[in-house]
Amino acid sequence: MGAHRWRYAELATPCDSEYLYSRDGLALCGDSFSDGRVEDAWLSGHRLGEALIGRSV
Repeated sequence: MGAHRWRYAELATPCDSEYLYSRDGLALCGDSFSDGRVEDAWLSGHRLGEALIGRSV
């Protein structure tokens, strides 16, 4: 058994927003919008989902 980590995948500077959404319907979320942890990926997706449901983006 072994684990693989992306050696060069760490952020230099996190984004200012938790997700990106364009009025054209393109939405982007993930751990790269924060500290790069699994929890950050989930939170980013969850918040984008809430925004899309409420159309408050």
